[in-house]
Amino acid sequence: MGRGGDLSRIRGSRGRSLQNALRPNLIPDGLRASRRTRTMTIETHAPLQIREPDSSRDEPSERSQMTLIAKCMNEFGPVEVLTYQSNGLIFYYQGGFFQSEADSNGISLAPHIHAIYGLIAQSEARDVLMIGCGGGSLGTMLSKASIKVTIVDKNPASFEMARAYFSLPSVVDCHVDDGRGFLLKNEHRYDAIVLDAFDGADVPEHLQTLDFFRLAGSRLHRSRGCVFSNLLAEHDLDKKADRYAAVARRAWNEVRILDTQGLISRNTLVIAGDVSRLRKPVLRLPPLMCREKISSLLGQMAFRPWRYD
Repeated sequence: MGRGGDLSRIRGSRGRSLQNALRPNLIPDGLRASRRTRTMTIETHAPLQIREPDSSRDEPSERSQMTLIAKCMNEFGPVEVLTYQSNGLIFYYQGGFFQSEADSNGISLAPHIHAIYGLIAQSEARDVLMIGCGGGSLGTMLSKASIKVTIVDKNPASFEMARAYFSLPSVVDCHVDDGRGFLLKNEHRYDAIVLDAFDGADVPEHLQTLDFFRLAGSRLHRSRGCVFSNLLAEHDLDKKADRYAAVARRAWNEVRILDTQGLISRNTLVIAGDVSRLRKPVLRLPPLMCREKISSLLGQMAFRPWRYD
């Protein structure tokens, strides 16, 4: 078992600043959320130490640095890969957000990624489409379970970084495209579709419309297909996931919300399709460290009723 880090000091993947994330030895709390031509330049770096001010006297000095190991520039802006050399954790940083966090084997440290992985395992899906890549840690994990994975992302840098630094296997089929555009051009039916694409802190508007949900539904196996969507919730009164679920309910008979109530700035999952039999997920593929904390955070998640406006 690897040395455990402190998951409580970082708020999650999407939605936290670089300064807040540069708190030592860490992994996201999972609770603010684990997002996402053609001129592209990738630079590799000798370790560049990035320090934050000493804002907490009780934190060990060994947890006060992170190193930049690669940077890509293209029309979508800079993508950076950073690491804590002391423990091998890898971070994918873009647009002011940490989009992926993984151990040296590419296994995610974000509880919501483990929740999606566990739900897919329960659904017995063998052919999965992911819309949104980032560091591709979910794709890496699914591939390790011999699941066929296709990933779509508008930013080609995400695939370059995911393969070079996050252990994304070559067998994962990657397409540079918008999620809606890809579905319009391809009529293949999948067992599951994962929507983890963001524009800032929100899912792009065109990926949360009734037309898009009906399109996604037409690319699922009718009898057993599932959709798993990752959204951000700021607090318990944030009804973003509920509004999303209400639109999805017009495309699928069964829609459920998996949430961690009482937690500020967290990931919330909306799942739809053949999902009535799915149970609260548990940790199935532990990373090298922080497995107890991730397992505990998964235990705090629960399916909840919708909150209607």
